[in-house]
This record gives sequence, structure tokens and C-alpha cells, in this order.
Amino acid sequence: MRPAALLGLALFLPACDSCSSGAPVNGAAPVPSAAPTVAAAPRQAATQIAPVASPAKDAPPPPSSASPATSAAETAPAPAEDPASLRCGGALAKAGAELRNWPSRTLDTLRRNSDARGGVNTEGVVTDTVLPEPCPEGAQCKPSPPPYAVFSLLDAPKETFIGVTPSADELTIGERVKFSVILCGTWTYGGSINYGEIVAISR
Repeated sequence: MRPAALLGLALFLPACDSCSSGAPVNGAAPVPSAAPTVAAAPRQAATQIAPVASPAKDAPPPPSSASPATSAAETAPAPAEDPASLRCGGALAKAGAELRNWPSRTLDTLRRNSDARGGVNTEGVVTDTVLPEPCPEGAQCKPSPPPYAVFSLLDAPKETFIGVTPSADELTIGERVKFSVILCGTWTYGGSINYGEIVAISR
């Protein structure tokens, strides 16, 4: 096309400063292009926070899996009984049936040593039993001796020992018994005689 023709054509075209290169030339409003579609990000579910229950005031502490500490007193063995250190206490109980693990002495040996003390095992024949008589109600009575049994040697009917015991009423005159006794000293019984507190009797 000739330059003159191009110039003439330019005179007839309307001026459009705001039109884009792709706008129509007939003066119609441009159609906006569709915006690109952006996928919305999925909403995450709100995190639920569980309420923390406050401990009850009187609630017991939770159980512990650890075993409780054992004190030295619970694990230490009981000290061995020293029969030589035993002394008469006066508080008597019924005699047990099992003799103690004490040294053995004959009544004749004890008769010859009135100063002997401590716990021993011995044997004798019951020659007598004495039980205190109850004091009548309202009467004034002298203190009575505790219940006791009198023993003799195995081969002689002579009384050589007195054993104080609440179990005297369970003994039979003439029977032969073994007993564990704590030596106390001497007792006046038609003369001086050894006596002690019986803690066990075995037949």
C-alpha cells in the first residue's frame, strides 16, 4: 500500500489511548479476560484441647511401683538370747511347752551353787504344789507367795528346788518333768533352798 493511502486510513481511525493492542476498533467496551482459577486450600480442623482435671484435694497419691525401702531394723536378725544375763522379773506367765536353748544343769549341781544366776534347763520330780488362797472380800490378808512347785532329785525324795510358776496347778505330784528356769537365789523352805522362775515345762 502506498504511503498516501496509509495516511488517509489513519485519518479515519479513532484515537484510543486506553485501548490495548487486543481491543476492538469499533469502540465497544473490552471484555475482561477471565481470571485464572486458584484452588482454595482446604481448611484444617481446629485442634481440640482436652481440659486437664485438677486433682481432688483428698485424692490418694498414685500407687508407686517401687517397693518401699526396708529399714535396717526389719532386716537385721534378732539378737541371740544370752541366758547368763537373764534375771528374775516377777511378771510371770503360763509356762510354755518348748524348752529354751539354754545350758543344762542338774538339780544337784544347782543345790551346790546357790549363787548361780541366769537361765538353765534342768529336770526333777514334783513333790508338792502350792497355790495362793484367795483373800475373802472385805478382809485384810497378808501378801501370799506366788504359785510354785517343789522339785526333788531324780534319785532322792529330798526337796532341792522351788520353781515359781502360774502353771503349778497343771503339775501332778510324783511326775517327772524337764523345765527351763531363770535362777533367782534362795528361798526359806524348811531351810535354804534354791528357787527360780519357770518359763517352760516339758513332760
